[in-house]
Amino acid sequence: MPEISQGTTFFLPGRKRHLGFVLNKPEDHAGTALVVNVTTQYTMSDTSCRVFRGEHSFIEHASVIYYAGAQGKPVGDIARLISEQIWLPCNECVTQALIDRALAGARVSPEFLPTLLPLL
Repeated sequence: MPEISQGTTFFLPGRKRHLGFVLNKPEDHAGTALVVNVTTQYTMSDTSCRVFRGEHSFIEHASVIYYAGAQGKPVGDIARLISEQIWLPCNECVTQALIDRALAGARVSPEFLPTLLPLL
């Protein structure tokens, strides 16, 4: 099973491939990871945290953290999803600078669920 920690990345399933990552430190939250994903920035996007080309090798254009899709997941579930290749592994972690910006963005995003705030 892969080790799941803050900054761990993976590709989420869907018609378009989206980079997801663990935003928090699961060990500080009884093994529950806060998972967010990066998506293309559009005119009406929540821009609480912008992600720019070059911040991760997968990011090719202006993007944002999609806070409306944030979810809490036990690290064991994430490891299983990656091991079973439902979520595809990505071997390049996100930077601490992006994690810090994404954490700050979650605190001000109108789309981040208040029930997830304790996971920050």
